[in-house]
Amino acid sequence: MDTKIKISIYWLIIGLTTMLHTLFATIGIFFGKNVEVPNATGEIPTYLAPMLIFTMILPFIIAFIQLNTVNKWFKYITFVWSCLLILLNIIHLYTEVFIEKGGIEQIVLLSFVLVVNFFLTKELYKFSKTEKSK
Repeated sequence: MDTKIKISIYWLIIGLTTMLHTLFATIGIFFGKNVEVPNATGEIPTYLAPMLIFTMILPFIIAFIQLNTVNKWFKYITFVWSCLLILLNIIHLYTEVFIEKGGIEQIVLLSFVLVVNFFLTKELYKFSKTEKSK
């Protein structure tokens, strides 16, 4: 399989699983669970928009750009971003397991995202080292 397509698929999986993670976190509503943040005012906090963009929308944008470019700067930026996501995934998985005592579905999903992220980072590393930029 073409490396650019493989990398794009990994980004798409990360974006979709991040959305699925959010769905899992709120699914308790259907069973009467109160998922409201303490002291919530009904307004979405301003810090949430960048977080949603970086974790849920950016992987789709990166996947699209990946299919249409091989610029050296883009390769390095996506590699660094994938490394940062690994750290975020490790921290989030740790908090889900040991602090929040999350459900098994969240732990399995977050573990899967971490594995996909490792594969993505490995592919991005190889891609940035082996292919010449145009």
